[in-house]
Amino acid sequence: MLDNPDPISNLTFARPSLSDAAAVLDLMIAVDIAEYGEPDSELEDLLQEWQEIDLSQDVWLVYDHQNRVVGYGKVAVLDEGFQMDFYVHPQSSPGELRDEIITRCEKRVQELQHSKGDQPAVDLNTIVSQANPENISTLEKHGYELVKYYLRMQ
Repeated sequence: MLDNPDPISNLTFARPSLSDAAAVLDLMIAVDIAEYGEPDSELEDLLQEWQEIDLSQDVWLVYDHQNRVVGYGKVAVLDEGFQMDFYVHPQSSPGELRDEIITRCEKRVQELQHSKGDQPAVDLNTIVSQANPENISTLEKHGYELVKYYLRMQ
């Protein structure tokens, strides 16, 4: 179901269906290649994540004017808080898109927290590659701070 067109460069936010998984995977792989030089995402992992969340509430796709998926945001409930994942196409998306996806994820976390009757403090985590300085600076602008490093050995 499509929302109204977003003012950010004529982008449109939508909720996904399972038929969108391949397009989301293509976006994730484009980001992987920009960050790591090779694909690091798999369709099975994405579909498993989608089974554990409410696609109609916890996920956003962002389409450009040519109907290509150029952004993706997701919120998941964890035992110790919440996890936010977001992807923005490295070559065809405005910087403000990161802000909008993060804002939508944060709003959803507040809704989930309120529905659970939790305390006001929110533990919202995300994992970001150091190879993506735009994501890092956008998160810092939103008040996030580095808590730990994960090293990937190959």
